[in-house]
Amino acid sequence: MELMFDVDDYDGRSSTDDITTSVPVLPPNLLLKCLLYLPVSSLPAVAQACRRLKVIVYSDELWESKLQAMGFGFRGKKKSNYDDDDDDGGGGASLLDGPIDSLPRFPVHGANISEMTRKRISANTSEAIGAVNGRMSLSNLSEEGFRSSAEDDPANASSSTSAKPRFQIPGLPGDPYSMIQGRKANQGAREQFRTIYKELWPYYVDFRQANKDSKVIQEFGSSVLDVARMLARLLAFSKAPLAADSDQINENLQGTCEYFENRCLHLFEVAYDLRDISEMAKFAGVLLDLNGAQACIQIFIQKNGIFFDNNYEAGENLKQYEMWLSQPVVVRENMAYPEFTPMRLFMEFTEMELQKQGIIISDVFPEEADVLYNFTERVFEDVISEYCSQLFELCSMRDKLLYLKSVPTAYRYLEHLENTVIDMKPINVPRYRIEKLLARVFAPWLERYLKQELDWVQKSCKDQIDKYERQRESRNTEPKRMNPRNREVFKRNFLKGFRNVITLPYKISSSIVAGVTAVSTSASPSPAPSVTTPTAAAVAPTTSNTSVSEASAAPAPAVGATTTPTKNKRFSMRSITSLSGSSSSSSTTSATTVTATSSAPVTPTTISNPAFVPDRKSISLASDADSVRSAPGGVEQQQVVTAQEVQEEMNSLLSVELALHLIHLDKDALQRLAAFAGLGGVLGGRVQKTIELVFIALLRSMGNQHIKPGFATAIQQLGRYKPSTTHGGGVTPLMDFFELVHVADLILQMVQVFYAEEMCKHIDKMDFLNEANKEKKSFERMIDDGVAAGLDKSIEVMIDQVAYILATMQLPTDFNPEEGTDIELQPTNACREAVTCLTTHTKMLIGCTDKHTLDVFFQELGLRLFNCLTKHLRSNVVSSQGGFVLICDLNHYYNFIVGLKQPTLNPNFLALKELGNLFIIQSPSDLKQLIHDMERFGGILRVEDVFEFAEMRSDWKSIQRIVERDRLECSIM
Repeated sequence: MELMFDVDDYDGRSSTDDITTSVPVLPPNLLLKCLLYLPVSSLPAVAQACRRLKVIVYSDELWESKLQAMGFGFRGKKKSNYDDDDDDGGGGASLLDGPIDSLPRFPVHGANISEMTRKRISANTSEAIGAVNGRMSLSNLSEEGFRSSAEDDPANASSSTSAKPRFQIPGLPGDPYSMIQGRKANQGAREQFRTIYKELWPYYVDFRQANKDSKVIQEFGSSVLDVARMLARLLAFSKAPLAADSDQINENLQGTCEYFENRCLHLFEVAYDLRDISEMAKFAGVLLDLNGAQACIQIFIQKNGIFFDNNYEAGENLKQYEMWLSQPVVVRENMAYPEFTPMRLFMEFTEMELQKQGIIISDVFPEEADVLYNFTERVFEDVISEYCSQLFELCSMRDKLLYLKSVPTAYRYLEHLENTVIDMKPINVPRYRIEKLLARVFAPWLERYLKQELDWVQKSCKDQIDKYERQRESRNTEPKRMNPRNREVFKRNFLKGFRNVITLPYKISSSIVAGVTAVSTSASPSPAPSVTTPTAAAVAPTTSNTSVSEASAAPAPAVGATTTPTKNKRFSMRSITSLSGSSSSSSTTSATTVTATSSAPVTPTTISNPAFVPDRKSISLASDADSVRSAPGGVEQQQVVTAQEVQEEMNSLLSVELALHLIHLDKDALQRLAAFAGLGGVLGGRVQKTIELVFIALLRSMGNQHIKPGFATAIQQLGRYKPSTTHGGGVTPLMDFFELVHVADLILQMVQVFYAEEMCKHIDKMDFLNEANKEKKSFERMIDDGVAAGLDKSIEVMIDQVAYILATMQLPTDFNPEEGTDIELQPTNACREAVTCLTTHTKMLIGCTDKHTLDVFFQELGLRLFNCLTKHLRSNVVSSQGGFVLICDLNHYYNFIVGLKQPTLNPNFLALKELGNLFIIQSPSDLKQLIHDMERFGGILRVEDVFEFAEMRSDWKSIQRIVERDRLECSIM
């Protein structure tokens, strides 16, 4: 109520002593919130208190809020619970949603109020209280409380006057009560509430007395469904304050509903035990209408035998592993890695139970009850989660690799269960919900698995490299040397075989590479009893994009046509086991011996393990060894050098076999991680990151722990090399380094193939910001830097070797023979030996690095050779007869330079060839003219340089005065 006082009397105090105070008026939206807590029976009395309170009581906001509290949607002109429109019915902003703004405050001079004014206030207050006491009785509520006649509505009363409300006069502040009064009348919510109230009030007040035979039971007892619906309506009706004793009534109503619910649950449980689907559906419908049947759904789920009558133990999976581990090492290496057969049986049982219960759920519950999802969620969280947790813990305690194989295998099984639920008929679960459920259940295990997978790759790579280093230090045999053509044939065939078998497990591809290299190592264990598989034509061919799961699957009919599982393709549980089992055996199964040649037709192939059947393309690779054997022979005797000797030669400091092993270790890890590649969100991002880190771990291990130390060792050996200790034209450290460059190039190409075939499935190779792409560039740059540093040192070593050969093998009589000695117009032995040394080592570089690097290397080598030869020529004495021999040597050097195909070097050695003419010209005047002919030497040699070479003539003392006449004499013009 508004309190406004017109103060006319003062008690003798001056106006300057007035103390002004403000009495605020509650805003209507706050009053409306307070009225929501009043019983309906009290609202008529509130409306009679004053006109403005009546406006609030009659407003639709109050009755809409009560309807919403009861769960009934308002179906009038205004916005309802089921309407998305933002229109408020044309009546302005809702009072409940608006800000709580107070009305203007009215000054009250409390300190100077006269006694007369106090009496006036007291009289007005008593009159207002008397008006409030004139309340309506509850019995007349239905008729009087909801009456909306024009005489009682203050909005209509105000509209009959000629004066405009304050909110309609421009420039005056708005009055919230007048705004409500001026709004368009819309009494739909109040009328709807009155209709519901009149219908349900008699049944509701009947619960003032706690008894089982209520009015609802008496009138609707013939149909339990009708009873449930009426009780559900009464429960919703009781949520709004209705009477002063609503708490007692609601308590009795709740007790009746609980009794009714328990009775129906008992009957539902009896029907469940009797497998009476119709009775189950009947009482499930009753409970759904009563309160959503959550208790009924929980009973249906909990009584399923899968939750308490499950005889599958996770520890059964380790029995196969223990049996495999108890075998001798020789036998164990020829056996397949143990599969998770007990887990497959458990998942098959779970799949059958889901399908069976799905049919029952579709007959008992309506689809909107969402029982199938609740049942599936409970199975995943309670049954499968417990089984997998025990399995992962046992595998982790027993063997780390076993744990790493168990996690993706279990996830593939769960993906299959996911597809089963999605494709279930006649009801199913949407894909996005079951995917979120699977991600939520698997998230705790996945976090640990990703970390363990990365740690295992790093540790395994380090262990393999350390093992190789120990074996290399124990080897003392000298590798055999061969001509470059055999080496190139080996590299081509090796890369061809590697590209075709990159998708196979390590031991299979090792055996095929062994076929390419024509090797039967004596260190391999004796094979287990073999079996005969069908011909190669019966084996499904694999391509470079085929996964290890496809390539290594057993040739059983149910598995041979199975492909990598996807979310849109169904496959059997047994195929998952075959896929995971084949992949898991990649690091433990021994090399499969494949016997096939290009000349003989493909016949039934004998292999040591029937689980691994190479495809036709892989088997044909064995014939490539013939091209290696038939290549032209060795350096001196044209003997056939096998590819195994090439591999032994190239494994001095870097190992192709080790790189192959590391790549397959990494590939197995990537294939395990690929099982989770379909995950989205945060988990999918972590899987993607781990895939990149696994590839990065391979490059860093192979680069920093194997390739980089190999280059450092080779360069160190080159630095310690002493030419005087080497006999012949070969430089062992130099040849070792060039072989090292070949192996590094081969390893780089293997990494490139692996990157293209495996990593490009998971990353964008064009993304230069990707960490895997950046690490691959760093890996290539590290090899390039090692090659560049070694080549610079190699040039120095090679020139030192040539200088040593010329210094030790060039005889004084080669260019200055005795009188009367017959000479042969051919290069000297020292020249031939030097060129042979250069040719042997430069040919080893062809094909192992890019053309730009070779061009830079050859140009630097040619320039240093030019300086070496000029220095060597200055130390000899050349006669006119020996000049012809010198010309033969210079022509031989020139031909070697032309063979390098570096045009920038040709002018230097052409000028060097012209120097030979200095020693065969007899006339001093002609010699003098030749010396001063700068065009002949192309500007490479100055006159002073040519004079130095002319001084090497054996008759120089006799002709020096004539030749140097113009040079030494001074003429005055």
